[in-house]
Amino acid sequence: MEDTIGLSRIEIYKKPTIWTGAIAILAIIAFSEPQASTIVAYRWAKVIGYTLITSAMLGRIWCAIYIDGYKNDQLIQDGPYSICRNPLYIFSFFGVAGVLIGAQVLSLLVIVIPIYWAYFSFVIKSEEERLSELFGQEFIHYSSEINRFLPSFKTYWSRDTIEVRPRLVFRSIIRSSFFMWSLLLVDIFERMKVIEINGRVIIPTLWNLPF
Repeated sequence: MEDTIGLSRIEIYKKPTIWTGAIAILAIIAFSEPQASTIVAYRWAKVIGYTLITSAMLGRIWCAIYIDGYKNDQLIQDGPYSICRNPLYIFSFFGVAGVLIGAQVLSLLVIVIPIYWAYFSFVIKSEEERLSELFGQEFIHYSSEINRFLPSFKTYWSRDTIEVRPRLVFRSIIRSSFFMWSLLLVDIFERMKVIEINGRVIIPTLWNLPF
C-alpha cells in the first residue's frame, strides 16, 4: 500500500473514484449501440482510438521513468515535467479519449471531457498545495516557469542520467496498459452483441446514445 501520509482526502480517494468511473463507463459502452454509421467511420474510430491509447501508454511510461519513487522526495522538473506541470493527467486523458472514440460513443466523450477536467482540477489543486508546502520557493519558481497544462517544448530539458526504479516503472506499465485492455474489451463487447445462443445475443443493446 502506498504511503498516504500528508495526502488530502481527494488524493486518498482518487484511485477508487477513477476505478468506479472506469467501470461505469465500460458498463455503459457494453450495452450501447456503436455510433459509427459506416465501415469507414468505424475503421477510423479504431485507428484514432488505438493511436491515442498508444500515445497515452508511452507518455505515462515516460513520466514514470522520471517521477516514480521521487514524488515526495524531490521536485521533478525535467523530462515531461519541463514541458508542463501535469503531463501524467494529459496522457491519461489521451487514453480515456482513445477508449471512447474507439468505442464510437462520441456523446459519452462529450459528457466525460468536462467531468474529467473538473474532477482533476480539484485533484491537481490539492497536489500543488502539498508540493508548495514540501518544496516552498522551489515549487513557486517552477510554477512560474512551467504551464500547468499547456505544453511548451521551448522549456524542455533533461538530465543526462536518470536513476530508474524498475519495480515502480513496471507497475506504471501495467497500470498504463489498462487503456489498451479497455478498448480490447470494448471490441469483445462488439463481437458478443452479434453472437447468438439459443436465439439471443450474449450482450443485448439496451440503449442508443444520442450521437
